Amino acid sequence: MTVDDVLAFERLDRVSVSPDGALIAAVVLRGALPGEIYGRTSYEVDPSRGDVWIIDRATGARRNVTKARARSAGAWCATWSPDGQSLAFLSTRPEGAEPRGGDNVRLYVWDRSSGHIRRLGDWGVMTQTRYGAAIHHLDIAGPGLPSGDSCTAGEDKPGFAWLDRRRLLVAMLPPGTVSGLIDESERSYRHIAATHDALRAGQAPIVSASGSGTERTRATTQTEASLAIVDAATGVRIDIAPVPAYPFNGSLGIRVSPDGTRAAVLATTGGVAPTESFSWPRDDGDWLVEKRLGFVDLAAGAAIRWITLPATAKLPVQLGSWTADGRGISLIARADASDRTAVPFSVDAASGIVTGLAT
Repeated sequence: MTVDDVLAFERLDRVSVSPDGALIAAVVLRGALPGEIYGRTSYEVDPSRGDVWIIDRATGARRNVTKARARSAGAWCATWSPDGQSLAFLSTRPEGAEPRGGDNVRLYVWDRSSGHIRRLGDWGVMTQTRYGAAIHHLDIAGPGLPSGDSCTAGEDKPGFAWLDRRRLLVAMLPPGTVSGLIDESERSYRHIAATHDALRAGQAPIVSASGSGTERTRATTQTEASLAIVDAATGVRIDIAPVPAYPFNGSLGIRVSPDGTRAAVLATTGGVAPTESFSWPRDDGDWLVEKRLGFVDLAAGAAIRWITLPATAKLPVQLGSWTADGRGISLIARADASDRTAVPFSVDAASGIVTGLAT
């Protein structure tokens, strides 16, 4: 076996069966061959070399519906609508004057009846970087679901979820910013180069301050995502509210209520400040950051109602599931950054009352 043989391997990235069981959407990663785009993430799991194949379960007939190789682009995170008539997926597919290989990650939909592929907007979609890179970690789940779909086993999750047969809830990036998938490997080097140029030009001091407490980096308008609802048939977008998208070890958890009218949001707002005697309880990004819990109505211009958590749940770790009646949601949290165990709580969505649950 040669190096060329290894690079030519094609890999099955994800399989999703339509609700009626008739079709299979399989994401296949093409080989790392000449003409592809490299350096965005580890070559063996790079979804920007992916294609979506539709397979008829009864006959075995299959077809590549994205055919992204010609544009050195990728398509992945293929997710069926609840009625199985549409398939949403992420893609770097370029259009118009956009460069070969694409310049951002955007949301597309494949229509089952017509076979047509439609881009739902030119805005970038927040994505989770692969192999545990600490830019973004996503877990967005549709109505009543305990957790979001995975784009591939044990790896990234999409920045969108179906609300019903034609509407999607999407976490969009701020204007002018690109998905972490695009520049995961380059972002730090570009930052270093920009800082170097600013120093030489006398536009920045030669030392910079960093610290804990109020000196820590906080979310700004450039580190916010925008929650929006997008119509898969028309592309019409309804903006709901901005949410923090902390740039390092940032995670965003969203759980839509069973009736689809509101969502619980758990967003990272900053890093835990270490102290001289501090010992990290776990080597896990969710345990190294501070998060904020809130609820938001899924309507145009709605504001997130942030909840004041008690001292026993000061540091939330992860969202759980909504209650069957949609009145509250569970989460696990800890009181102190050094705690090695997180305990469960229930939060009432209307009153914000937090109640401890049996461990």
